Order: sequence, then structure tokens, then C-alpha cells
Amino acid sequence: MPGTTVPCTEEVVRRVGRIPIPFVRQMVVQKVAQQAQQEGVARVDIAFFERAATF
Repeated sequence: MPGTTVPCTEEVVRRVGRIPIPFVRQMVVQKVAQQAQQEGVARVDIAFFERAATF
């Protein structure tokens, strides 16, 4: 994930890039990265991103 040590797919990078408001983008990235680390996910794919990014 951009700005973290959690690897992700190119599709996730593109999806994150489409979030227009920078602080919202950062909040989403942090939330998904935390969830991935808690669940031991090796690489964030789009399915995990969509599940973890919901508030």
C-alpha cells in the first residue's frame, strides 16, 4: 500500500489513486494496512481492499 510496508496489487494502487481527497486517501490506506497486518495478509488484493476500506 502506498506509504506503508504492506504490499498490494497494482489494481489497489490505481484504486487508491482515484480517491480525490488526500487526507481521506491516507485514512483509507492506514485502515486497510492495519487490517492487513492484523489478519496476516501477505498482499492486499482488490477484494480485501474493498472489504477493509469500508467505514
